[in-house]
Amino acid sequence: MSDLVRFDEMKRAIVACYEVDEVANIRNQAEVYRYALRQAKESPEIIRKAEEIKLRAERRAGELLRETEFQHGSRGIGKKVESQPVTSLSEQGITKTQSSKWQKIASIPEEEFEVYLSSQKELTTTGALRLAVNVNDGTGIRWTDETWNPWYGCVKISPGCKNCYMYRDRERYRDDPSVVTCAQELTFNSPIKWKEPRKVFTCSWSDFFIVEADDWADSSSNLSDFDQEAGEYQQQVAL
Repeated sequence: MSDLVRFDEMKRAIVACYEVDEVANIRNQAEVYRYALRQAKESPEIIRKAEEIKLRAERRAGELLRETEFQHGSRGIGKKVESQPVTSLSEQGITKTQSSKWQKIASIPEEEFEVYLSSQKELTTTGALRLAVNVNDGTGIRWTDETWNPWYGCVKISPGCKNCYMYRDRERYRDDPSVVTCAQELTFNSPIKWKEPRKVFTCSWSDFFIVEADDWADSSSNLSDFDQEAGEYQQQVAL
């Protein structure tokens, strides 16, 4: 099997992966190939293919890692349900540093990620991380510094909801976007750890005032304050 055929198969496998450890394994294989190809002084085209597969796998792993809390969080509409056990990073053969880097790479808008892959002579994790900072400050959204989702899911109530991006993204990962789900404690309480003021997009995957989240709203109000006159969400961080 030629190297190019092998890399095309790995690229398709990355898209089909829904388990972090599976895509991390593809990433590791690509890194082994990349190193071996460099040692063998193979053509830049072949080496670059290995670099591309490695980065695509890191991005896909980052997407799946960002979904982990949603997948294993408390489920139910209007009530909390026991969380399912979460496989630790170490059990998946992934370090905390790798998890952080890969999730930052996953924050790069897809169109700009593809431009990066097609325009750079050398494809590196460091370069992709630099792009994540330059493009969107690591959030995936240009006009905010942080996103905070104390719960996920929403219910379509009008024609304006027809093309909701949250429904598209949740269905992509085979989740039911109409199920309102409380985030895990670490995410729910994340504003407490913020040391500096920041612009926060709250409930980017839900509605802060959705009735199904009433059981959790009182707890979230201890972390924040909503200025109804200004129509702005102001973070009140307890230091």
